[in-house]
Amino acid sequence: MVGMGWLAAADEPGGKDQAKPAEKPAEKPLPLPFQEMDGIRCWDQVRFNPWIRAEVKALRERGELVPKEKLLKEPLPDKVSAPLPKVAAAEKPLTPVEIADRLRASTVLVIALNAKGDDNFGTGFAVSGDLIVTNWHVFGLHPELPDIVAVDEAGKVMPVTEVVACQPAEDIVVLRIRGNLPALPIAKKPAKQGESLWQMGQTHMALWSFSEGMVRRYCVENFVPDGAKKSVDRVVMDISHKVSKGSSGSAMVNSRCEVSGVYFRSRWYYQDESNRISAGDGNSLVLKDRYVLFSRNMCIPLGTLRSVLGLDG
Repeated sequence: MVGMGWLAAADEPGGKDQAKPAEKPAEKPLPLPFQEMDGIRCWDQVRFNPWIRAEVKALRERGELVPKEKLLKEPLPDKVSAPLPKVAAAEKPLTPVEIADRLRASTVLVIALNAKGDDNFGTGFAVSGDLIVTNWHVFGLHPELPDIVAVDEAGKVMPVTEVVACQPAEDIVVLRIRGNLPALPIAKKPAKQGESLWQMGQTHMALWSFSEGMVRRYCVENFVPDGAKKSVDRVVMDISHKVSKGSSGSAMVNSRCEVSGVYFRSRWYYQDESNRISAGDGNSLVLKDRYVLFSRNMCIPLGTLRSVLGLDG
């Protein structure tokens, strides 16, 4: 019977002494996908992809994930009902380095995945220890991606456990996570035209990248929201920052690190071979044989954010 394995041993007499099938050895966790250099965390995008899939697989096998289907069970509230903890703004204007430090601690990558390896990702930020804000199109679409987690800058993977509030028409959602993050304060007054704002996000998987810009203007834009068929008119805050896909859901903060808006969309302006100038939405536009002239980046304004957080009373 040598070499026949446990199936052959099961045919031999001696019931209770029969050999048992060997247990599959546990998979070793992959190392965190960053390197430390002089106290600076350097994320590795190539290593991040297999790492996050392995982490989510382990959570799935332990039954620690809440499927999106369950999270989206109606009715879903449109406002946060419980009061948010009061978070004090900085007493005086901060330097860009100080703003980056605060944003880094409160900013997460939000990613939806499935067992096949497909994913959709964006950015979120904490408004209380276990509540984050992100865009609806980062979280609520793609039913084929049932597993939702948030990842902080230290590499902690936190399952999403509840939809606390959402306004899909405004592309905003508040999620509860199994974690505890430092919250960002919410501004009381809108940022003014020309005011400087800062942002941190995952633009094209440039993880926790930091940008500075200003409010270019407030305006009404017409576009078709992701997942919708009809166009809508929406008031937006037009910003000058260099951001794009992956930073959807990131906070725009002022010099006291108060959230003044939420980035959610880009619009590209291009010139085709016939020298016609047209616009296309950055989330779905495929640029081919076209010359990109410039892009505009748009944010959900402060009033909408305060409304979904229950701060407009």
